[in-house]
Amino acid sequence: MRLLAGVATGVAVALIVAQATGAPLPVLPRRPRRPRAGGLLAFLRAQGVSPVRFWATCAAAGIATFALLAAVTGSALIAAVPAALVGALPANYYRHLDRQRRKERQQAWPDALRFVVASLQAGQSPHEALVELSRSGPTPLRPVFARYDALSRVVSETDALDAVRQELAEPLTDRIFEVLAICVEKGSRIALDVLRDVADAATADLQLAEKIDTAQAEQRLSARAVFVVPFLTLVLLAARPGDYRDFYGSAEGVPVILIGTAMSLVGMLMVQRLGRLPPEPRVLLGAHEREERQT
Repeated sequence: MRLLAGVATGVAVALIVAQATGAPLPVLPRRPRRPRAGGLLAFLRAQGVSPVRFWATCAAAGIATFALLAAVTGSALIAAVPAALVGALPANYYRHLDRQRRKERQQAWPDALRFVVASLQAGQSPHEALVELSRSGPTPLRPVFARYDALSRVVSETDALDAVRQELAEPLTDRIFEVLAICVEKGSRIALDVLRDVADAATADLQLAEKIDTAQAEQRLSARAVFVVPFLTLVLLAARPGDYRDFYGSAEGVPVILIGTAMSLVGMLMVQRLGRLPPEPRVLLGAHEREERQT
């Protein structure tokens, strides 16, 4: 109570001083949202997975787990959180698959740029080099340039590059496609040195991102284990008749479960918030994208 009173007093004093002096209150800056290209449902459609079937699978997995654990432990409250975790597994799987595809695509960019440089040195035009990427370039990027090849037959080459860039909606892709657009417009002589520099810069950025991701892997696994293990332990304790099952199934055990669940959720959210790196801003936006951001 004293802590809450102290916090309330501090907030009240800050409001009074701000009102009297006209000084703005200190507000934590909001982190920019991580750029997305359509989200989970768009990825599911691209993979040929029906959203209705996907959500039905999530619901069926959650309900089946809930029914099983409720029967084993004799408590619907104990079964609720593990059932929610199991129901979220398909969504987490497809999100992981989406992140993995994006990561593979980003890691393929240095090789793709060097492929374009070699094609230009061999006498191909920039457009021919980009089309050749859809046939014999790095596998993760072949669908990207197959899309460019299809669009370039109905619109200009620069418009096709811009359309593909908007579909991917990634900061690294923005920079690379800006250079590719210059390559298509100005010719290969100007673009060769720039493409080499961009390939080296992309390699360095990807190596740094890989080091950061590796360093955070242990912390992420530890945070998830700290969240999951207490509920698994609770299920095991309540699975057999005895004092634990009787207590957590009684009115006295309900607040303990609710408070423990709330503390675990808050802790997980705090860990995710503190461990989340700020996304790289997309500074190279087209006119259409700038209008969407402003509105």
